[in-house]
Amino acid sequence: MDQNGRLLLGRVIFRGRFLYLLFFILMMIALKPLDEVIGKFGILLDLVVTAILVSAIYAISQKRNRRIIGVLLAFPMLLSVWSTYFVKITWLQISGNLCGIAFFTFIIITILSFIFSQDEIKIDQIAGAAVVYLLMAKMWIYAYRVIEMIHPGSFYIAQGHNTGQPPSFMGLSGSLKAFVAEMTAKINVFS
Repeated sequence: MDQNGRLLLGRVIFRGRFLYLLFFILMMIALKPLDEVIGKFGILLDLVVTAILVSAIYAISQKRNRRIIGVLLAFPMLLSVWSTYFVKITWLQISGNLCGIAFFTFIIITILSFIFSQDEIKIDQIAGAAVVYLLMAKMWIYAYRVIEMIHPGSFYIAQGHNTGQPPSFMGLSGSLKAFVAEMTAKINVFS
């Protein structure tokens, strides 16, 4: 196959790659509140997280070295996600979350470099920009998990503290609810 044929085949294969990733991220966002209320979607959510990792690697896999780096960063994260069903090892969870932070940072930088290198805007680049935005949030979730594991209670707000938010804030639980309420109150102050 000549060089032009490979380029055309590569364009066809990788068309819509950010849309797949966006779909799985939105699926995770839709299922998470149901899991907190009903509590029966744990394995399904872990399958969606696995699909996010696989589709993220697929999204950046045009170059072999990026694919290898993605797999090496995603493997410890997958191990920590699926090992919780068998054993609870804190250092494994922390290292998995740290690899998750590195993985999502790598994916974000790779997608942004792709988006900024394009001359014309297509639906895939718009989906890529949305993916970057959502992956940044996912990256910070992993960062807060690491902090919470290292120093439990870091995001706990005492019951007497008035956050200005109603008691049930988006169906979130415990310290996460308090943290989101506090950050929302601070953002409102700066607005």
